[in-house]
Amino acid sequence: MADAPKHALITEETQDVPKKPRLWIIPLVLFALAVAVYGAGVVYFSTHFLPNTTVEGDDVSLKPTSYLADLVSSRSSSYRGTFQGKGFEIPFTAADIDFTYDGEKYVNEAMAQQNALLWPLEFNNEHVFGATPVPVYDADKLWGLFSP
Repeated sequence: MADAPKHALITEETQDVPKKPRLWIIPLVLFALAVAVYGAGVVYFSTHFLPNTTVEGDDVSLKPTSYLADLVSSRSSSYRGTFQGKGFEIPFTAADIDFTYDGEKYVNEAMAQQNALLWPLEFNNEHVFGATPVPVYDADKLWGLFSP
């Protein structure tokens, strides 16, 4: 073997060295997986409601915030009212004054009561949130109801 090139020589030292098991990888992978699941939950529950959540009596469990905004806005289309005073009565509908509820403000108020960072702790709890609908209307059309 003296004539063999140096890189072709195999020594007993390189053959007998057993590979060490890399058991430290298992907890690292499990930790990375837990962080990924937690992060995904934070992102999801930043735009969706937690399970067992009601807002002013509406079940919004696991629903996106856009669902509640659309629900609140659609309810306003059937709104009817009457202005009454001494000697007058003026009925009106939502369409008469372009009346609607601001769904985004409503949702923002409801979502402010939910903490997306604590979703693992709050996942199975019951959540009852309140929110106040903010009316939006055309003031010129409203005053137009009072003109003869």
